Amino acid sequence: MVSRRRCAAVFRLQKTDRVNSYSQGNPVLGKLLLQGRLYLSGRLFFPGELCLSGRPYFSGGLALLGKLLLSMLFFVWIAAAAFPGMSCMAAEEDSTIDFVLVLDNSGTMAKSDPEGLTVSAAKMFIDMLPHKNARVAVVEFGSDYGADAYDAEKYSSYVSVPFPLSDISTVGQKIACKKVIAQTTQDGEYTPVGYAFQAACDVLEKGGAKPEDAGILLISDFRVTGQKHEDFLDGGYSYKSLEDAEQTARKNKWPVYTLEMNIDGRNDNPTDYRERIAARLRSGIPEAVGAGDYLPLHNASQAQTLFADIFKQFFDPNNRDDASAQSQTTDDNGDAAFPFSVGEMVAELNVTLTCENSAAIRSIEIGYGGQMAAYDLTAYQEPIQEEDRVITKEDRYVTVKLMLPPPSDDWKVIVHGDARTQLGMYALSIHDMDFTLGVSSAGAPEASDSLTAAPMDTVHLAASFIYDGQRYQAEKVYTEYGAVLEIVGTGQQIPMTAGNSEYFIDLAFDVPGTYTLKAIVNGDTFRTGSIESGICTVTIEGSAAQNVETEPAIEPETETEAVVNSPVTVVGGDLNYTVVLDQDSVPGLLKRFANLPGDGDADGNVKVQWEEHFVDPDGSLPEVEVAVNDPEGVLSLTEDENGMTVHANHPGTATITVAAADAEDPSVQVVMNVNVTAQRAMDQAMRKIRIPVILLVIVLVIVAIIVIRKIRNR
Repeated sequence: MVSRRRCAAVFRLQKTDRVNSYSQGNPVLGKLLLQGRLYLSGRLFFPGELCLSGRPYFSGGLALLGKLLLSMLFFVWIAAAAFPGMSCMAAEEDSTIDFVLVLDNSGTMAKSDPEGLTVSAAKMFIDMLPHKNARVAVVEFGSDYGADAYDAEKYSSYVSVPFPLSDISTVGQKIACKKVIAQTTQDGEYTPVGYAFQAACDVLEKGGAKPEDAGILLISDFRVTGQKHEDFLDGGYSYKSLEDAEQTARKNKWPVYTLEMNIDGRNDNPTDYRERIAARLRSGIPEAVGAGDYLPLHNASQAQTLFADIFKQFFDPNNRDDASAQSQTTDDNGDAAFPFSVGEMVAELNVTLTCENSAAIRSIEIGYGGQMAAYDLTAYQEPIQEEDRVITKEDRYVTVKLMLPPPSDDWKVIVHGDARTQLGMYALSIHDMDFTLGVSSAGAPEASDSLTAAPMDTVHLAASFIYDGQRYQAEKVYTEYGAVLEIVGTGQQIPMTAGNSEYFIDLAFDVPGTYTLKAIVNGDTFRTGSIESGICTVTIEGSAAQNVETEPAIEPETETEAVVNSPVTVVGGDLNYTVVLDQDSVPGLLKRFANLPGDGDADGNVKVQWEEHFVDPDGSLPEVEVAVNDPEGVLSLTEDENGMTVHANHPGTATITVAAADAEDPSVQVVMNVNVTAQRAMDQAMRKIRIPVILLVIVLVIVAIIVIRKIRNR
């Protein structure tokens, strides 16, 4: 395998600020509803009555003006939402996400969770956790831990941290954490939820967890025994610890997820004061924190769904649903087949198979395109690790973690032994990638960023995408998006060939000197636009005559002067056109204001003449080849010997690559990209007038406020 880790250029996908989809409890400021309702300072008013800081501002005879002002404000809000420049996008690099699992070890858990679902769910959380940028701690409460207590003076002796906040990216680290979780005994005397919650916050703060980059999972039955009064929410202790913990989590925007164990149904008795306490704890904590969720936990499938949502929320808030399951099929032999699809740019795919007892699962198969890999689980002892996957089996689930799965609509997992198995999955997108270029030759087969060769020696250049130290194996991506090799400083670009999950080309240089090269992928590839690798250098030493054995030359009868060929060049670089459709739908005045018809004619046609863009000083016409990257059928193309005519069929974008070869030396090529964006005339016109309209509305609002104040002061 040739290494191509050199000449790396890093590009990153844009990622917006994390948005907590479970936010609860806080009033929303400035929230507009389609019905015309508006919330200001947390209070709702209807059109005609405006409340600012709790005080009516418009009423009675001013109701009409109030409605007018509301309409203006609503229009400004809609326009601002539609105008991309008015929304804020924040690009973040991947940061470490911290989680604390808080597990109830009290004696009542033996009845509320007799089958140990708490342990199964906590282990599943660990196995489903993304393999990069994550730390985990485990807090237990309920037993008297004595010397092993976390901080007996501050949190009582009934709280322990058996697994400190630690990186958990490797299989071995996850095994160590799950061993700690498995030691939960369900024999403790008390249920100090508040102290345990407070200890979890303390673990995060001392571990350097960042605001918004941490979460707490609290799994308990929330049954506080020996309680004298339901206002005391902390197992016989002061409830101040609970309030302090809620304040800390709220300040840092750390969501708290409360998972209730209630298999025996005792928490469903509204006459029992302990149920009232449990109700306030299980749902009251996320509400007080303002972020998180409450879930009654009955089976492993529910836990999988919640955990998948949590991980997507933290690690991939802009996830494009790059993996989706299809209809399950079962047969009479206890087998279940789950087809699913995987999209482009998936960094990690987590497939979780949940059931009542995983011992019934004898084996699984997983693969795509008819190439299935089988795994025998009857004698499972430890996780199965391969270069691109990890398979783990516990008592209620089997997880398959796939790294950089190739995009395909033909993925499938088959379960042998239990047709009642349920499938859950989530995918995380790639947020950063290296694009590398390496050069090698027959005499130097190891790829590097520089090479010395003799004239006319063949040199091999290969470029590929690298993620987390692995080459992105996605033949579909490489073949769909073309790459060119550019000789820096000359403007000369040569198309590269896609294959074997890389771009490659073989070249021979006849003129001594040093050549600087880079690979470029053009177009809307990987949601980033054009991508360039780092540079490679090829140094040619000596002369071509030293490497070619020749026979004695025969003196010509007449000696002619050698003609030096002047290569074809491209003038002006790449072209970018905007073609406007349906121009008749725009009124004449608006059409002139919107600067129609754009780059094309009134019928949406753009003409490109070769002689205007390719120049050969020798006077020869270049040999032109045209390649169209237009998967959506945006364009129609008509070619002749002098140029081409591009016609837009419907809105969208497409790229046309024009390669012009020198007529005297076909090995010399230059490449020009023609990027075409087609849009409807009315859409372009509305974009042109959007800002003036917004400014006009703002002026009208200001005038209306001035008028209203004068009326009120009369």
